[in-house]
Amino acid sequence: MKAFLIISLLIIFSTENIIAQQWRNFVPNYSLENISPDFNSIYGPVNNYCSPNCNYPFDGGPSYQYIKDYWSYVSEWTYPLQKIGCSGCPRVPTADLLTMVNNSAAGPSKSGSNWGHLYEEYLVVPTIDYSLGGIQKDKYYFIEVFQRGSASDGLYVVGYDQQPKACKYNPNKQMHEINVNKNHAQVFLTFDASNSSGWTRYKGYFKAVSNKNWLSFGSTGFWDDLRIYEVQENGCRDNWYFDNTEFNYSTEFFQAGQNIYVGTGVDPENGGNHIAGKVYIRSNSYVVLQAGQSVVINDLVMDPGSSKLLIENTPCGSNLCPNELSFPSQQLLCNINSKQIGASNASGWGTQVTWSPSTYLDNANSPNPTFTAPSTGAGTIEYTVSITYTCDAGFEYTSSQNVTVQYTHSSDPTATISASNINSSTYNYSADFNVSPGVTEINILTIGSPFSDPPYNETFYVGQDFSNGILNWTLGGNWSSCQNQDIQITTKNICSGASQSLTLNWTKTGSLSVGDIPNVLTLNNDGMNDEFCFSVDHADQYELIVTDRDGLDICDLSGNITSNPACIWDGYDYYHTQYVSTDTYSYILKLYNECAESIQEHGFIDIFNSLPGMALNSNETDNQNPYNVLLNSQDRDANRSNSFSNSNNSPTNNSSEEWYSIVPNPTNGFFKIIGTTKYITKIQIYDISGVFLFEEQDDLSLDISKYASGMYFVHIQTNTGIKILKVERK
Repeated sequence: MKAFLIISLLIIFSTENIIAQQWRNFVPNYSLENISPDFNSIYGPVNNYCSPNCNYPFDGGPSYQYIKDYWSYVSEWTYPLQKIGCSGCPRVPTADLLTMVNNSAAGPSKSGSNWGHLYEEYLVVPTIDYSLGGIQKDKYYFIEVFQRGSASDGLYVVGYDQQPKACKYNPNKQMHEINVNKNHAQVFLTFDASNSSGWTRYKGYFKAVSNKNWLSFGSTGFWDDLRIYEVQENGCRDNWYFDNTEFNYSTEFFQAGQNIYVGTGVDPENGGNHIAGKVYIRSNSYVVLQAGQSVVINDLVMDPGSSKLLIENTPCGSNLCPNELSFPSQQLLCNINSKQIGASNASGWGTQVTWSPSTYLDNANSPNPTFTAPSTGAGTIEYTVSITYTCDAGFEYTSSQNVTVQYTHSSDPTATISASNINSSTYNYSADFNVSPGVTEINILTIGSPFSDPPYNETFYVGQDFSNGILNWTLGGNWSSCQNQDIQITTKNICSGASQSLTLNWTKTGSLSVGDIPNVLTLNNDGMNDEFCFSVDHADQYELIVTDRDGLDICDLSGNITSNPACIWDGYDYYHTQYVSTDTYSYILKLYNECAESIQEHGFIDIFNSLPGMALNSNETDNQNPYNVLLNSQDRDANRSNSFSNSNNSPTNNSSEEWYSIVPNPTNGFFKIIGTTKYITKIQIYDISGVFLFEEQDDLSLDISKYASGMYFVHIQTNTGIKILKVERK
């Protein structure tokens, strides 16, 4: 749970036992105040905020050698490299020197522009961890800097993977814009100082795209306290130290896994590189300090005005904003015209809100807008509220919530219901529900164990789904009555709290079944027995496999049953390129429905193909063909099975018992087991003497070609026992 403390006055706490954890600024001598003692004797007193002395007068642009001498006194800092043999490169402004020479300083012309042109930037310092690669690729960093003065152009802090040359001058480009095309440069921080006056703090976060060892900054004004600290992706550090700085953004958020220290002297780097000082929260700035252990404050000054500080005792997290908005899921307006329907805890901490739709709202961007209902009638509106949290730049995140608003001007306190025009079938149920004027919502729920899981459950709202006291309801869709169940309809009057339930029965009307299956197809396009058709009841899907005498699948189809009778095969082959030849074939037909019922049928079918180019006479008609009628003779199937397989358990049509057959039989070595194969767990092969040869568990296609001609036994092990068939090796 978060603990909140709002502070609006000067706060002084003790800072005992402050232990500096790993607190390393990647910028050495970041305040430019660690300089050689000889500097003052040459250039005069040091300015605490800008060193070397920013007021040192120069006549025109300094020479390159003078710049080198100037910066040789500043610890850890250097100067742009001069390209050997480059004419026109003697004048290269660095850090404070541009202020000294002024933007319009006279100097040698290059491409029609002065070296004192605004488009300059100053490479002067390596990052502190140069030997280890400096700023590391894919890591996250916090950066801030103080700048005094104004500029008509954006200012930059740029990282480089190597020290760039200063000679590739382009009057319209910054140095990093020239190098960035070679993946040398990355802008860490850019800002517009045109509206600033006095010392101004600029900050941001960045992720390094590659290792960076050098820094540059520019272009105009004075610079101080350039800090870069490593952070986690969410901006968290073990500890934060704020000393001689300010919070000047509209919202700022800092989180630490352990502690946050604020005030004079808390920075572990105090000394020659840093001057201790107070910390300020500027006017109109909101600051959130979140620490897993404690926040220790000393010498914090809050400017007059609407500055605000919020302290939270909670671990680091991904959602940074305090007081995240919470919206009620439902709002009710009973005989009232208007009401605030949003979040009452909105505190302005970097929150942006959008309501969609904006119907009946006074402000669709307010966290807590006023809803004004129509003067008559009843209705329901569902709003989606999108919230963007931006408690600190670079850490935006969004969320959304739904708010349902119901309003009514009815004085009827009842919630009565009745049903009419009821129509039910296996896959559809419809009815008209008549309700009293005070009903604001209707819930419909199926009770029992329908095949669909979860059961049907839907709520309908007045003004949105029904009006004038009537709901015309149809179930339909993917729902089905796989067993007897009830439909419960419950009404509700949100104003009076009244409710009433009505229960209707939905009775299962039948089970999966199949009628006669053809055992003859005559492919002559006369409209009789040209397709594999059968009558069916309560079936939704089918699978059909047709196999020839050699055990090869010539047809493998599956799909939805959309008509009755169902016609699922027109006699085309596996690739649907031509009709199959006249012959006898075996088939397996499987039927399913959404109630998890299934049927499997198997048998033989004679196909007589009299289409042009085939074996039969094209003039022969179905009336002349004795097989042109639907034949289901069990004797005829049995006779045909003798020519198809010498197995003693050949299939018969319309049988749901287990059956198995071998095709082809006799065989040259390769054969296949067909039938109710889903029950097979293992197949073993023995020779005529009963000697075991091999077994197969995963494949129904077997090979005995390496064995001698003769008779072999095929033991088919199933869930119910062992079936023994014979196969002849030719």
